[in-house]
Amino acid sequence: MKSFYSLIFFLFVGLSISFAQAEGEPLSPEDIEKEPHYYLKNLEDATPNEDGLVKVYLMKYTDKTVEWEEKLIPPGKVYQLYIYPYDMDTKAFPKQVFNFPRLQVLALPMCEFSSIPDNIVEKLPNIQYLDLQSTPVTALPSNINDWKFLEYLNLSATKVPANDVESLEKAKPTLIVFR
Repeated sequence: MKSFYSLIFFLFVGLSISFAQAEGEPLSPEDIEKEPHYYLKNLEDATPNEDGLVKVYLMKYTDKTVEWEEKLIPPGKVYQLYIYPYDMDTKAFPKQVFNFPRLQVLALPMCEFSSIPDNIVEKLPNIQYLDLQSTPVTALPSNINDWKFLEYLNLSATKVPANDVESLEKAKPTLIVFR
């Protein structure tokens, strides 16, 4: 049942960010689920401004309409990032995600990039959930086993070879992989 609720993380539409108040070690999956969700309107908003803040939008539903409230937050407070390719170019891996060093959830479904940089493991060491669903990714980072917090990996509808996934599952037996 836990994996079902965790999969719910990846079902949002848009480019979404969750903002957490806590400092220190990665948040628990239960704490991540409690975080409010914010959205980016484009990848450029992920670049910190002169005050070191990124622009996000809080989405509010009112009478079947959506209203957006703009917020400025420090990128070190962002724990969840959802990137969907609507209205933006995702042919290359969006390196703007490296502006969020405390990310724990990174969802990149339906993006068009086919490779993931190996330095993602060093740049985003706290990743617990990685969603690559429906991307043309053909290989995982060579050092993916070094992600000590990785719990869930969504590889459904990707081009990652089955033997690579099986090797990963043997190396990380507690990892839940969706194929």
